[in-house]
Amino acid sequence: MIGLLDPNHPLSADLVGKVTESIERRSAQRIVNPDRETWREAGIVAGLLARLQQYGKAEQRRVLNDALLFFSASRAGLTVLTRNVSDFDLLQQLVPSGQVIFYDI
Repeated sequence: MIGLLDPNHPLSADLVGKVTESIERRSAQRIVNPDRETWREAGIVAGLLARLQQYGKAEQRRVLNDALLFFSASRAGLTVLTRNVSDFDLLQQLVPSGQVIFYDI
């Protein structure tokens, strides 16, 4: 989501540098791919959210991606770090075992 940052904002360059540095330090073995069960769980919960929130097609795709991140992280014992309070708060309410940290810049 770095592409959403305003390139003219004085904090953007520093933030991009920190994120890039963090990603480059990660080993390739630390990449998490969703398995079949993760896809199934994410699809069910994303569909539930889409129905309850009356999401359109674009929002349905977005929440499926968020659910995949949420469930993949949970299965790997990881915590999701995000600014996306609207979707991840709902995901965490439906599946309280998932760990999410919200931040704001």
